[in-house]
Amino acid sequence: MRQLRALVFVLFCGLPIGARAAQEDAPAKKADVDTFFSGTVAEFNEKKLVVLRTVLGQPEKHTFLIDETTKMDGKMKLKIRVTVKFEPSDDGDVAKLVKVRPPTTKKK
Repeated sequence: MRQLRALVFVLFCGLPIGARAAQEDAPAKKADVDTFFSGTVAEFNEKKLVVLRTVLGQPEKHTFLIDETTKMDGKMKLKIRVTVKFEPSDDGDVAKLVKVRPPTTKKK
């Protein structure tokens, strides 16, 4: 009985070490998580898009590269709200989808 307990103990303690070693040997994979940024268009042209937003009173400015794979959903203009789905790259964040949000109408 004592040997069985020792064997079970060794197995349970050894499994996490083996799993950790397998994780360290595996190449680092690119995260498959979609990355989004929402805000107001401050500047845009055929090569880049600059979006501003304020989070907890702190302004944030994010510049996205636009390439041939970028899809525009809506008509782009200054001071319009957008949501940008992007992928990080060595040159900068590349916009994959830019969704223009319709302006909100205020009730009187």
